[in-house]
Amino acid sequence: MKQLLIFTGTLWMLLCSAEIASAQIPGQKYVFVNAGTVNGFLLRNNNNLHYFHVEAGYSTINKSRGIWSVSAGYMQKEFLYGMRRIPVAQFTVESGYGRTLFKDRKEDLGFNLHASALAGYETTN
Repeated sequence: MKQLLIFTGTLWMLLCSAEIASAQIPGQKYVFVNAGTVNGFLLRNNNNLHYFHVEAGYSTINKSRGIWSVSAGYMQKEFLYGMRRIPVAQFTVESGYGRTLFKDRKEDLGFNLHASALAGYETTN
């Protein structure tokens, strides 16, 4: 039941974010937050190890309908080594620019091309 609720909530957020972002009005600015699991639907696996990620970002659409975006993310995975947990964390920063390739008249469907640069740091305790 819990997995069904998580799946339904994730699907609802994806559909809502697609509707908001599809208009692409020049001057539009928005903030986004993504969170979820890394390996499947559970935040913990059978060995009680954590796998999750969080990302926050900011995007804006300029007058020529180009999309500028910047985001920062955090991901944590834990591995079992003997009887100890080894946490591995990743910190990432991403920045990019995108253009609309195609969209229909009602703006229900569109395809964008987005190029971005990603920098990150990984730590193990």
